[in-house]
Amino acid sequence: MACAAFTALLFGAIASLFTPWGLPALTLAFWFGTLAFTVMKRTSSRLVPVEVEDITTREEHLKRMRGERGSGPGRDAVGSADIDLPSPP
Repeated sequence: MACAAFTALLFGAIASLFTPWGLPALTLAFWFGTLAFTVMKRTSSRLVPVEVEDITTREEHLKRMRGERGSGPGRDAVGSADIDLPSPP
C-alpha cells in the first residue's frame, strides 16, 4: 500500500514536471516507485516482504504477523498441525 501511495504522488510530480514540454508521464512513476521499494525492502523493520505463494488476504497477513496459526494457502499451511487431513482408505 505504501508503494501505491508513493507511486501516485510521484506520478503527479512527474506529470507536472513534463507538462511544459507536452510529454506524458506514462509508467515512469511506476518504475521509480517499484525500484525504490525493491531497493529498500530489507532496510526497514516496518516493511515485511511476502513471498508470492503466501499472498492471500489482509486478514491472513495480520494473523501471520501476530503469530496466530492459520490454515490458508501457501507454504506456511503445508504440514501445519492444525489441519485435519482424511486418512487414506
